[in-house]
Amino acid sequence: MKSNKIVIFSILFSIIIVLALILSIDGKSNVKNIVHDKQKKEKKELFKDKLSSDIDIKKTNIKKKQRDNAKNTKKDTKKNDLNNNYILVPFQEIDVSDVDTIKKIDGVEPIGGVLIEKGKISSAQVGDVIYTPLLKGDIFEVKITDRTVNKNKSVSVSGNLVEDSMFGATFTESKKSAFATISTPNGTYEVEAIDGKGYVYTDHDLAKRINPKIKDYIEVN
Repeated sequence: MKSNKIVIFSILFSIIIVLALILSIDGKSNVKNIVHDKQKKEKKELFKDKLSSDIDIKKTNIKKKQRDNAKNTKKDTKKNDLNNNYILVPFQEIDVSDVDTIKKIDGVEPIGGVLIEKGKISSAQVGDVIYTPLLKGDIFEVKITDRTVNKNKSVSVSGNLVEDSMFGATFTESKKSAFATISTPNGTYEVEAIDGKGYVYTDHDLAKRINPKIKDYIEVN
């Protein structure tokens, strides 16, 4: 009888030890899982912070580029070289029907209309480059070599084509009007404008109606 009690006690003790071991292992496993989950969470937070930081940096860079682009857009001219010379774009193509400030030359059909930014031609200095209006599909660059202030306070600038120095152009601007003669490999053109709007003609078309007895001029006061 005593022997049976000892056996039963031994079995119970063994069961208790086994259960304790199982609980101990589960506890350690739970602790490991908790630690692992905490580490994962911390890594996620760090990743989020880094991602957010990267996004903020990208946004800052984008905004800076947008500000720089806006500043460049506001500039009337842009530097051409280290000598502080500028590229000037005074002419903008418009439809002939939109020109309402100057009459067409009798008997001559213009090849296009132009909008001229006020003061751009007269601001040109020696060394600057002026872009011509669109001339039958081509735009030429004129490197200014001479600048003259006329008696009536209009300003004339002239130079040679960058593409071919055998050809050149002269631009004149006053407070109210502008005039240009442009010689190119494709022909010679004239521009006449009043109050910022005008026409582009070819010399070929103008030659058809020239009467040497009639004095031809444009008001530049």
